Amino acid sequence: MPTNIIPQKRLNVEVADAISEFQAIMKEFRLKRDIYKLLFRGKGLEFEAYRDYTPDDDANDIDWKASMRSQKLLVKQYREERDLKIVFMIDVGSNMIFGSAKKLKCEFVTELVAALSKVIMDINDRVGFIIFSDKIHHFIDPKSGERHFQFFVDLLSQAETYGGATNLDLALEFALQYLDNSINSVILISDFLRITRETEKKISLLSHKFETIAIRARDLLDMTLPNVSGEVILQNPVTNDERGM
Repeated sequence: MPTNIIPQKRLNVEVADAISEFQAIMKEFRLKRDIYKLLFRGKGLEFEAYRDYTPDDDANDIDWKASMRSQKLLVKQYREERDLKIVFMIDVGSNMIFGSAKKLKCEFVTELVAALSKVIMDINDRVGFIIFSDKIHHFIDPKSGERHFQFFVDLLSQAETYGGATNLDLALEFALQYLDNSINSVILISDFLRITRETEKKISLLSHKFETIAIRARDLLDMTLPNVSGEVILQNPVTNDERGM
């Protein structure tokens, strides 16, 4: 049965397993070298030189103009810039405390964010975060180090972190006002169940200011009710109002 209640004090998250699995996937597909090129489309990568194309390269990386001039296939080689600043914007509203599978949406998100932030910090870059629902719960500037990582993960793993009606507009306005030009990229994570044209405009403004990645966390029952017989009781997770169907 789906649930939107967290009776325990901590979420059911397996951070170490999530990190190991993500690192194994990266190793298998040789993503370690190109992690920023894949996630941030070149942000943090400085062009260094051309080199010959090999079968291990992605065909999308071929520079066709340079290849035509040299009469051989060439790809661009990049040098990684260090000390990037990445900010996670994470929705912790009541809508994220829901799941019809083994884990709630917020539990999947916590494991994903832990794995991504660990990779980013291991490459000596910095991670910050904005945690929001109907207000800004936490805003921490990008930092590095194991202590910062553990604080981040512990915060997302605590049940008391979650609750309230999600206000994406509020979070986006905060980010636009308080994130300065030293930030390289923003990763926005929500289920995006309640967005308006105004919300879309604010996301567009954010993406023009920073390299922005939006990750949608959805459950199968977010959009479709299960096929069941009998009476169904719907409850508003914010007001606790109930309605029978």
